[in-house]
Amino acid sequence: MSKVERPIKIIKTFAKDFNDKTYGFTEKEPIRPVTKELLSRLKNEVRYVSEHFRDSFRKWPGVPAVAKVTLHDKALAKSHRPTSLLGDKTCPVIGSCNFGELLVSVTEEGLSRLESKIQNSTKTKNGTLHIAVIDKIEPFICDRIAEEGAKTYILRLFDHRNRKKNKSLEESLRLMMAELNIPEPNKYMIGSDIFYFEVPENKNLFELSSFIGVRKLQPMPSFKLDNSEVTISKTAAEKKVLLPIPDVDTHYPLVGIIDSGIDPNNRDISPWVWGRRSFLNGRKADYTHGNMVASLIIDSKGLNSNYEGFPDTHAEVVDIAAFPADTELSLPELANIITTAVEDFPEVKIWNLSLGQKEACHSDNFSELGHLLSCLHDEHGCLFVVASGNYESLPQRTWPPQELSDCDRISAPGDSVRALTVGSVAHVDCADSIVKANQPSSFSRRGPGPSCIPKPEVTHFGGNCRANLDFSDLGIFAIGDNGHLSESVGTSLSTPLISSIAASTWHELQLNSNISPSPERVKALIIHSAMLERTDQIDPKEINYHGFGIPKDNISDMLSCKKNEITFLFEVDTLEGEEFGRYPFVIPNSLKNDEGKFTGEILMTLVYSPPLDPNYPSEYCRSNVDVSFGTYDFDKTKKRKHISKVPQIKDKSELYEKYLIENGFKWSPIKVYRKKYPQGTQGNTWRLKIDVQRRAEQDKLEFPQRAVLLITLRSLSADKDIYSEAVSELDLLGWESDDIIVSNEERIQIR
Repeated sequence: MSKVERPIKIIKTFAKDFNDKTYGFTEKEPIRPVTKELLSRLKNEVRYVSEHFRDSFRKWPGVPAVAKVTLHDKALAKSHRPTSLLGDKTCPVIGSCNFGELLVSVTEEGLSRLESKIQNSTKTKNGTLHIAVIDKIEPFICDRIAEEGAKTYILRLFDHRNRKKNKSLEESLRLMMAELNIPEPNKYMIGSDIFYFEVPENKNLFELSSFIGVRKLQPMPSFKLDNSEVTISKTAAEKKVLLPIPDVDTHYPLVGIIDSGIDPNNRDISPWVWGRRSFLNGRKADYTHGNMVASLIIDSKGLNSNYEGFPDTHAEVVDIAAFPADTELSLPELANIITTAVEDFPEVKIWNLSLGQKEACHSDNFSELGHLLSCLHDEHGCLFVVASGNYESLPQRTWPPQELSDCDRISAPGDSVRALTVGSVAHVDCADSIVKANQPSSFSRRGPGPSCIPKPEVTHFGGNCRANLDFSDLGIFAIGDNGHLSESVGTSLSTPLISSIAASTWHELQLNSNISPSPERVKALIIHSAMLERTDQIDPKEINYHGFGIPKDNISDMLSCKKNEITFLFEVDTLEGEEFGRYPFVIPNSLKNDEGKFTGEILMTLVYSPPLDPNYPSEYCRSNVDVSFGTYDFDKTKKRKHISKVPQIKDKSELYEKYLIENGFKWSPIKVYRKKYPQGTQGNTWRLKIDVQRRAEQDKLEFPQRAVLLITLRSLSADKDIYSEAVSELDLLGWESDDIIVSNEERIQIR
């Protein structure tokens, strides 16, 4: 790694930075009038739910059913939860569907008590507040399977948060299956919190959807590699050696590849293969896809004629041969392979997954495989770098994009909250290419992920094509079948570029940094680097296509600052009820104009790993870390008041929960904010504030929620020496800090 002249500054935090949070609660008023008509309608709806499930309650005594409670669209925030009505004594909340749709566990007794509570709700202020937020109560009905004829199906039961009830539910399901002559299903766990059944096709299968405990019954998900055509380059015969030979004395970064396998006889790639494991079990192999992914991780820049922007990185690889030729893998098959690979190779901390489902993911539900990746991330401390997927239908998406009815949304497991999901942009264009250079590739699946999670987080070069999908002279070059230099396109090819960057970042932190690597730190550095590379303001609508941009192609540059900027890295552990506050914050004088106003740019990237609960798809992330950078000056009452400058909320009408989720990254585990002040903004004392809150029904956080924050202060003039000024002011303020890189000589590392 080349010398880092102006390294990112790691800022140490102390107990004095934390204080009890002050809540500005005011007395609430009902969000709408509670009329006799509303009470009567809700009581009738409760009676209908009871009547709907009456036969089921008699057939399966002791087994609860599930009802759906829809909340008023202005009552989605945690503070509006109707806890006085929906609880253990009536119908407890056990999950959610879409935004504002709660799932409650219901029994005949509980429904009767709920009806009574509704009748008497207006006798108390709390009851009146809570009855006002409920729009509708109805039975939950499992969606009928849209696609029939699959060989196997996935079936998931509700989790009623009660061991006895869950046991009765599963026993009743097995009895019903026996009555219908459906063979005993296979049962699989995902992490420690959810399980699913693999049910074989059967003529009576669809009758299971009427069972009161079934939450999901759909064809078993299957996954494939990108099957884009591959063209052998015209110059392939001229290039005898396609990859450099690894230096025996160099300790390289390491990436695991779960793919088609790498040709063991390929003389270019084999010296870079650190380990292998095959799951093909004698089935026919086609190494083309695996070869291309591996060679791009090893040396994408060299394979693409040193084209500007390709990563200047090299890495060794672990080859996991998972996909036989022209074969898809079912969820249980692929989940087993990924889990085994991660357990067998604990040295690998970056895993490349250039694979996915053919279909778009659901907007209101996270995939089982995506959840598995998050579980493995937490258990093994590794980062999955996943392709956003390829939209293969015609006509292809243009730029600006036409309406495609969400068919071009990302595919699973690109919806994994913990994964780093990668889209594709074109690096070249021609007169008849669909998009121009640096625009999102026409085939690159877009975000957002379920529950408005920002996906993909980053993009890289994955090629371009014409309207007929011809990509000659517009694609990415890599080593294909039989060792030839080949050309192709797809997010399968942009993903290994980010994997190589992620592994190199992890490697650099491991060998030369004052902080050890972690998935959250590496993700934050990559995303922040991508944002710093953008010169324009982020268009919220374009994040779904571009992510936050393309990270820097050199790791030294990623971990350092330009002369006209300073980047601080904070890592903060926060408990609910307290807030982190650092003030006065470093503001170099060169970022102030003659009137003392801040004139410059503020960029922030926040990454954290919240608790997850797949029973709450619309509330999957169970904690929310908020960050705010702003002024902390005295108001008219001589008290300090924090006024947020980044992010900024325009007016009170934008404070509704749904708006904040869709437009303000609320509950998102990645938050990115950027604001320029060319005319200046007033403020004497500046402050950084971080706090955390948990969801309704979420147990108190057992441990503090850790968050990684990168914040950059940048001058709008390239010639100002902001970095030196900021470092001097750090010392004046007594901040304790470290350089992110402390040595340019690699420590001895043995894998």
